[in-house]
Amino acid sequence: MDKKTIDFLSQSYSKNFVEVDCGKEIPGSPERSIERFLLKSAENKYYLAEKHLKKSFILKNQIAGKLSVLKSLGLDQVNLYYTFSDDSYLAEYDGFYWQISDFIQGTQLKRPEYVFEKEIGLAAADFLVSLKKICSDGLFFEDNNVFSLKSYIFELVRNISKLNPDVFSRIEPVLKGLGDFFENYDNLKLQFCHGDFHPLNIIWEGTDINKVIDWEFCGFKPEIYDAANFLGCIGVENPDSLSGPLAESFLVKIFQEKIYSGQSLYYLPFFVTALRFAWLSEWLRKKDPEMIELEIVYMNLLINNIKEISRIWNLC
Repeated sequence: MDKKTIDFLSQSYSKNFVEVDCGKEIPGSPERSIERFLLKSAENKYYLAEKHLKKSFILKNQIAGKLSVLKSLGLDQVNLYYTFSDDSYLAEYDGFYWQISDFIQGTQLKRPEYVFEKEIGLAAADFLVSLKKICSDGLFFEDNNVFSLKSYIFELVRNISKLNPDVFSRIEPVLKGLGDFFENYDNLKLQFCHGDFHPLNIIWEGTDINKVIDWEFCGFKPEIYDAANFLGCIGVENPDSLSGPLAESFLVKIFQEKIYSGQSLYYLPFFVTALRFAWLSEWLRKKDPEMIELEIVYMNLLINNIKEISRIWNLC
């Protein structure tokens, strides 16, 4: 980032940025923007600057607005973006759009050991409980913009069958095992979800949640979506964790608060499995053979043990 850009951002967001700091690790996925920079102000405060393509403006602005609403309704674990004008959170400069937020320094999780930490599960469940209660009245509902994981998987599988027949033959048993889930998918209760809720999209303060980040895929989805993605992501680190203290504490809290319908809970293990298709798609896109192999093995492990997982999670 050059000095002209720094000066522009300082003026646009009424900050006194003085330099780019390259000495700190930035949490979250770098793929949510073209580039990310850590800016230091004259007051020795740090901010995150994200650079976006013009075509991303509407989505990025909508997400920032939704985070502001969630914060105003009491969801403190969101990291807000600064406003550029009355109706925009992004400033345009030299053909790109920029967003500014506070830089939050977090605690690094010890991978993969964290997947057995009870307190991590409790904190994650507490966040989903808070999000559910705030969004229980249909907040942000848009009838024409409800994400269908089922449709996504069907389209993905059609492409895999043509382009990666060897992969298709190995995921075919997973698809068959999800047959009943697909038949009942459209009856699952919906709510606003984070859309990519997992431990690495959280800025941790010890075992407490400071901020939940990377809301790129937020929107209306089946209510169990975030819980399923969270559990699936600890399981891929170590499948034994699905019966460990983190998963147990997470589920106990979810059950106690009664935030999900009985039907949603029944299909939770199936949803965990189905969501792995999105991760498989990511590894195929990146042409990462090691992760493709890991994902296929994990998906088959889940579907082959679906009844045992349901029993361990007290869902049957």
